[in-house]
Amino acid sequence: MTPVSASEVPFRVQERCVVRPPSPARSAAESSPSAGRPKDHRPCVGVVLLNSRGEALLAKRADGKKYAGPEPHFLWQFPQGGVDKGEEPLTAATRELYEETGVKSCSLLGELPDWLCYQFPPEQLALWVAAGKGWGGKYKGQAQRWYVFRFTGEDSEVDLRGIGHEAEFIEWRWAPLDTIIDTVVPFKRRVYGEVLAYAASFPRSAL
Repeated sequence: MTPVSASEVPFRVQERCVVRPPSPARSAAESSPSAGRPKDHRPCVGVVLLNSRGEALLAKRADGKKYAGPEPHFLWQFPQGGVDKGEEPLTAATRELYEETGVKSCSLLGELPDWLCYQFPPEQLALWVAAGKGWGGKYKGQAQRWYVFRFTGEDSEVDLRGIGHEAEFIEWRWAPLDTIIDTVVPFKRRVYGEVLAYAASFPRSAL
């Protein structure tokens, strides 16, 4: 089972992070977990979990009141979270997926080779900082490594109660990839466009 190569997916410059296909000539420094990540962006990971129908697990945030602006109802997203100090991004991805959704039955299909970045809108960052959140204003946005996994378990495995921390989500569903972008908070949509294009490149036979 061979997934479509990342080099077959269209890439573009995403804010301050250059997204490019992996090269065999990349040095050890270029391959390190922090290579290419802007220091003023929090290091994170994101996960697209695909079922056998090619649909992705989409979850609704529990903390909708944290979001500012005219469109607070765009609260659906993929599982994601921060990379702990000294942690490899892939390890962080499997940990976050388990902590947020309870899912352990999955296998890796592929990963986007570099960091994708988005910045927080100023009004959003101000709201978080005023509430004692937002990492004290330390970060302007998030830099994410993204992974695509194939779900190998049963739907009953999904558990949103939160493992090791407060629940992140209150609802989940399987969603066709072409229906997702309009349900995501607007400041994340450029990143989601890259991620969805990559996830859609895997043939159904790989699932």
